[in-house]
Amino acid sequence: MLFSAATWTLLAVFFTLLLLYSVWPFRFFKQLGVPGPRPWPFFGTLLYLRKGVNAFDRDCHAKYGDVWGLFDGRSKLLMVTDPEIIKQVLVKECYSVFTNRRESVMIGELHDAVISVKDEKWKRIRSTLSPCFTSGRLKQVFPIIARYADQLVKTLEKTDLSEPIDVKQFVGPYSLDVVTSASFSVQADSINNPDDPIIVHIKKILNFNFLFVFLLFMFPFGVRLMELLKIDIFPTASINYFYNIIKRFKDQHHADESMHGDFLQVMLQNEIPESEIKSEQDQPSKGLTEHEILSQALIFIFGGFDTTSTTLTLALYNLAINPEVLQTLHKEIDANFPRDAPITYEALMGLEYLDQVLNESQRVLPTAPRLERLCKKTIQINGLTIPEGTAVGIPVHLLHKDPRYWSSPELFKPERFSKDSSEEVNPYAYMPFGLGPRNCIGMRYAILTMKMVLVRLLQSYTVETCKDTMIPLEFNWRFQPVKPVKLNFVPRLQQTMKQTPLDSGNVTFRIFICTAASVKRQPVSKLRPPPSSSLFIRSACFLISQGGLFVFSPCLSVCLSLRTVKMFVFSLFSASTWTLLALLFALLLLYGIWPYRFFTKLGIPGPTPLPFTGTFLYFMNGMISFDRECQLKYGDVWGLFDGRTPNLVVADPEMVKTVMVKECYSAFTNRRDNLISGPMDDAITVVKDERWKRIRSTLSPCFTSGRLKQVFPVIARYADRLIEKLGQTNLSEPVDVKQFVGPYSLDVVTSASFSIQADSINNPDDPIVVHMKKVLNFSLGFLIFILMFPFGDRLMKLLKIDFMPRDSIDFFYNIIKKFKDEHHADESIRGDFLQVMLQNEIPESEIKSEEDQPSKGLTEHEILSQAFIFIFGGFDTTSTTLTFALYNLAINPEALQTLHEEIDAKLPRDAPITYEALMGLEYLDQVLNESQRVLPTAPRLERKCKKTIQIHGLTIPEGTMISIPVHLLHKDPRYWSSSELFKPERFSKVSGEDVNQYAYMPFGLGPRNCIGMRYAILTMKMILVRLLQSYTVETCKDTMIPLKLDWKSQPLKPIKLSFVPRKQQ
Repeated sequence: MLFSAATWTLLAVFFTLLLLYSVWPFRFFKQLGVPGPRPWPFFGTLLYLRKGVNAFDRDCHAKYGDVWGLFDGRSKLLMVTDPEIIKQVLVKECYSVFTNRRESVMIGELHDAVISVKDEKWKRIRSTLSPCFTSGRLKQVFPIIARYADQLVKTLEKTDLSEPIDVKQFVGPYSLDVVTSASFSVQADSINNPDDPIIVHIKKILNFNFLFVFLLFMFPFGVRLMELLKIDIFPTASINYFYNIIKRFKDQHHADESMHGDFLQVMLQNEIPESEIKSEQDQPSKGLTEHEILSQALIFIFGGFDTTSTTLTLALYNLAINPEVLQTLHKEIDANFPRDAPITYEALMGLEYLDQVLNESQRVLPTAPRLERLCKKTIQINGLTIPEGTAVGIPVHLLHKDPRYWSSPELFKPERFSKDSSEEVNPYAYMPFGLGPRNCIGMRYAILTMKMVLVRLLQSYTVETCKDTMIPLEFNWRFQPVKPVKLNFVPRLQQTMKQTPLDSGNVTFRIFICTAASVKRQPVSKLRPPPSSSLFIRSACFLISQGGLFVFSPCLSVCLSLRTVKMFVFSLFSASTWTLLALLFALLLLYGIWPYRFFTKLGIPGPTPLPFTGTFLYFMNGMISFDRECQLKYGDVWGLFDGRTPNLVVADPEMVKTVMVKECYSAFTNRRDNLISGPMDDAITVVKDERWKRIRSTLSPCFTSGRLKQVFPVIARYADRLIEKLGQTNLSEPVDVKQFVGPYSLDVVTSASFSIQADSINNPDDPIVVHMKKVLNFSLGFLIFILMFPFGDRLMKLLKIDFMPRDSIDFFYNIIKKFKDEHHADESIRGDFLQVMLQNEIPESEIKSEEDQPSKGLTEHEILSQAFIFIFGGFDTTSTTLTFALYNLAINPEALQTLHEEIDAKLPRDAPITYEALMGLEYLDQVLNESQRVLPTAPRLERKCKKTIQIHGLTIPEGTMISIPVHLLHKDPRYWSSSELFKPERFSKVSGEDVNQYAYMPFGLGPRNCIGMRYAILTMKMILVRLLQSYTVETCKDTMIPLKLDWKSQPLKPIKLSFVPRKQQ
C-alpha cells in the first residue's frame, strides 16, 4: 500500500482545497448574466485555444453574440465585439476607466516599458515619447530606412531564387537593422550577418517559455513568487545583453555632443532623476528616468522587429495569393518610382494604393488578434456592468471580418479603403494598431518602414506562391502560422520575358495545389521528445487529444515503475522533512475536522461535513433547495457546520418562539459574532447584550409614527422623482427592476438620515452609488476563509486586510462625518435620524465596560456606525423587497388588478397622498406581506446561544449558533394553505386562515427584530402607490419564470419587467 489512510485523507483534503482554489472565480460571469464557454479548473478557457484564437473566438461569437466571458486561467476576460461598447472602452472612457492594459506578466526589466505602465506614469512616458514619431522626426530617420531597404534588395540579388524563401526570416533582419539604427544611430548589419548576436538574443527572447505565462494565469500570486525567486520570463543573459548595448549607445550619445536624429536623442533630452517622481499618482508631466530610457529603447527593438516583420510577411503573402492586386500595385509603383528614380518621403507617403493594400492586409490578417484593457472602476456601458478589475478583450480579427461592417469580408479588396469607395469603414471595427489614446505609439514609423521595403522589393521583383506555400494560411494557438510562410521571389525582367507568349494571345496558367498535412495521433507510450528538449519536456509528455483530454505520462516512452516513483518522491526531501510534512498535514486535517462530532454527541442528525469547509459546499445548488432537502431527510431540527462553526437549524415554531421571544434576553440576545471587522464593529446589527440594549433604546425614537410623519414629505418627493424618471425612459425595452428602484431606496434613506438633497435617481454615476456597489460586492472568499479558520478575523486585522473596500468605507465615513459636523453647526432642529442620535451623544468615558452600560446614548463612532448601517440596510433590503413585490404582482395579474382598484378608489392619480391614507391601504399591506412570505429577503435568521439551555427536550450548548430557515417556514404546508400560491387575502382580517407569527418572520421576530421595519414599509408603500397610479407591470420575454435563486439567495439573472402606462392599457 502506497500511503496510510491518514495520508490519503490529507492528500484528498489538499487536492480538494486546490480544486476549490482553481474554480473559485468561475461564477463571475454567471453573476453578471454574461454567457461563455465552461471554464476548466486552473486553466479556465485556455484549453479551448488549442485549435487557435481565431477559430475559438469565431465559435464563441456565433454561440454567445457580441459579449461573452472567458477565463485566462483564473483571470476574468470579458470579450466584446460591439463597436459602441468598444468606442466607450478604447476612446470615451479611456482616461477615466480603461487607461491600462492587463496586469503585466513582464516581470523584471520591462516592468516600466510604455506597453505595461499604468495611469499617470503611462501619460508621462507617452507624452515624452510622442515627439519620436512626428513627421519631422520620421523624415530625419528616412535615409536610414532607405539605406537598409537597398541593402535587403542587394542581399536578395545574391540569393538563389530557385528555392522558396522563408519570408519572415528574410525581412526580419531588415526590420531589426532599421529599428536599431533609427533608435541609436549605429551601423547594424544583421541582413548580411544572420549570426549577429543581436539576432541570436532577439530569437531567444521571443521564444520565451509560455509555460511561465500559463502558470501566472493559473496562479496570480506567481508574479510575486517569481520576483521573490528571481525567475525571469525572458532569458536574463539576453536581457542583460540588450541593456548593456543600449547603455553603451547612451554613453556614446552623451560623449558625442553632435545632435543625433535618433529616438534615443529625444529620450536623453528628457532625462530626469528618480527623485522627481514622488509617487505613482504624483508624476511630472514629462521626462524619463535612466532605467525607463533603457526599457523604452528595448521595447522599440522588440516591437519594431517582430510586429513589423510579421506584418510585412503577411502583406507579401496576401499579394502573392492575389496576383491581380499585386499587378495593380506594380503599376502604381512603376508610375511613381521608375526603377532608378530616387524615393522621397513625400512621394512614398503619397502611394494611395499601397496604403490600401497595407490596410486590407492588416484587416484580413491582423498581427495582434486581440486588444485588451483593464477596467479600473466598476462601470455600466449600454446596460452591461463591468466590475472593477475585469480585463476587457476585443477580438480584432473577428471585427475585421464581420459581415455587418464589411462587404464580402473574406475577399482581399484593397479598394474598400480608397477615398472613392462607397464602403464606409467603421473605425471601431478596424484596429490594426489599436485605437484611442493608448494605440500603438510607433504606428506611423512602422507604416513608413513597411512601405519603403515593399516599394524597393516590388520595383525589381514580384512574389508568387510555390509548392511550400500554405493556402489557406493556418494559425496555431499563438496566432502564428503553423509553418513558415514561403514564397518565390521572381525578378521582374525574367517575368517579362516569360510573358511574351501572352502578347500573341497564348495564356499559360500555373496552378499550385497545397494540401494541409494530416495529423496522426500517436499513443502516449510512443511520444518521444527530441534529445535537445528542455529537462521539463524530457521529463513529461503532454498529449492534447481531439476531445480536449489531457494525458500525462511521467515517462519518456513507457510508464515508470513504482520503485522509480518512490525514488523520485523521496529524492525531493529527506526522510525527516517528509515526516515533518506528514505531521503538519495530519495536524492541519485534525484541526479541519475536530468540531464535527458536536451534533453526533447531541443526537442531532445532519449532512456529513467536509474538512475545513463543513457543509458549505452543499450550498452550491442554493441555500433554499439544500434546506428543503435537509428538512425532508432530518425533520424540524438538524445540524450544519459553517466551516468549523456548529449551526443548529430549527424549523419548529414552538422552539422558534422560545429562541426569538421567550429566552431572547436570557439566552439568545445576540446574533453571530461579527465577521466583518472594521466600520461595523459597533453597528446595531452586531453589538451584544447590554450594549445592544443601550443602542436599541437610543435608536427606537427614530422610527416612531411621529418621526415617520416628519420624513414622509422626503419619501414622497423621491417617489415623484422616480416616476418622472420612468416617464423619460424608453418603455419599449424591459426594465431591470432592482437597478430602477435601487436609486430611490438610496436617495430616500440618505435624505431621511441626513437631510441632504441626494439624487442618484438622475445621476447613476453618483459617487455614493458607485461606492455602495463596491461595498455590497465584497469578496465572499474572505467570509468563507474566516468561517473555516476562526482566527482569520484577527489575522486580517493584524495584516490590515479589509473585508470591504477601504476607499469606499472611508468615503462613507467622511461624508457621514461631514453631515454630522453640519448638524452641529446648524442649530435648527431637523427631522432626520442623525438629529435623534446627536441629541443622545455621550462621551466614551461614560461606558465603564461591556456589562456596565448607561441606559441610553451613543458615542461618536457608534453614531457613525449606525448611520452607515442605515444606508446599507435601507438601500439593499428595501430595493430587493420592492423588486420581489413587483415581480409577484406581474406574474399574478389578478392580485395586481385588485390592488389597482384599491389605489384608484382611495388615492386617485391627482389626489395628494397623505400618511394616514397611505397606511390605511389594507390590500397593499396584504400584497407586501404575501410577497415577503413567498420571497423573503433574508432566507435565514440567526441567534447565538450564550448559555447552555434545554428547549423541548433538546439541549443547546453555550456558543451554538441557531438558524431559523425563514423561507422554509414561509412555505410550510402545515402552517399555510396552498403555500405555493400567491394569495394576499390570507393576511386580511376576515380571512379564515390563522397566521402563525412564529412561521412568518419577514423582518425577524421578538425584541431583536428589524428596527427599521415601519420605515421600510412606508418607503415601499409610497413608491408602489405612485407607480401603480400611472403604470401597470407585466412580464416580458426576459422575465425568469419561475424565479431561480443562486446559493446567496439572489436571482440568477436580473429581474426584468415591462412597465406599461395605464392610459395606453
